[in-house]
Amino acid sequence: MKNKNIYVSMTKDGYYALKSLIANNKKIDEIICYPKEYSKNISDYIDFKDFALKKRIKITYTKNINFLINKFSKEIPNIIIVNGWSQLLDDKILRIPKNGCVGTHPALLPKNRGRSPIPWHFINKEKYGGITLFYLNSICDGGPIIDQIKFEIKKTDNASSYYEKITKIGADLLIKHFDSIANGSAKKKQNLRMKI
Repeated sequence: MKNKNIYVSMTKDGYYALKSLIANNKKIDEIICYPKEYSKNISDYIDFKDFALKKRIKITYTKNINFLINKFSKEIPNIIIVNGWSQLLDDKILRIPKNGCVGTHPALLPKNRGRSPIPWHFINKEKYGGITLFYLNSICDGGPIIDQIKFEIKKTDNASSYYEKITKIGADLLIKHFDSIANGSAKKKQNLRMKI
């Protein structure tokens, strides 16, 4: 099936966001998930199988998203949403979807790009955190930004409470912009910087 909306995730926050999208009547045609048997070192891993079966959404498992390039090339997805996946997508995959690939990152990009962004907020004693929704490109966490939500990091916060915050607001961000992403009208704000 061509023009599918594909959702890529293996994490608890990604699972929450997917459930929220479906509950708000957003169309997801296929889920790409990481195999459970290889997940022992992923602290927030969750298997999407039961949810996929319940909602009758096709699910595909892969250890490496880039192994699916032939599949994507044949299907020409409408969009690919990456929300909780540690591998970078190959440039060849990024160019395939009709309306692009988008992802979320638990920081106010361009700050705290790359791996382990949540701990760095506390290591650096930052006053604010947030989540960013952006288009994926060949630069790690460097694509055009669609939107960001900023919040204060309180003295009582820690990595767990930060994760809880980005789980909820990340889902809200995807719901807010899903339709414009899916139809190709989402606005891009390259190198947006928050005043903090």
